[in-house]
Amino acid sequence: MRWLCVALVFASAACGVKSITRADRVAASIAASKMKDGTVLTDAQVAMLDQDQTYECHREMELGSHIPKLTCRTLRRIENDTVKTKQQITTMQTASSLPAKGL
Repeated sequence: MRWLCVALVFASAACGVKSITRADRVAASIAASKMKDGTVLTDAQVAMLDQDQTYECHREMELGSHIPKLTCRTLRRIENDTVKTKQQITTMQTASSLPAKGL
């Protein structure tokens, strides 16, 4: 098994697999910004974007208001918020499944 992994590493290097540069990411972000609104990107396309300079904007209503507000966040912030939210949900589910103390 180990030899298979080593062989795959050398084979990918010999095939000329290129790492993604910052310029590639910027070019992909510019191309995505020129797409029509509402275009759905694949996971591979999103992975190519510059995570710190590409913004996703949408309108959302604030709590207690019917007036929509434009909210823009970077892709990196969206990913970080998603990870934190999943961790909080897991923590709350774990805490609620523990037996109550002192009863």
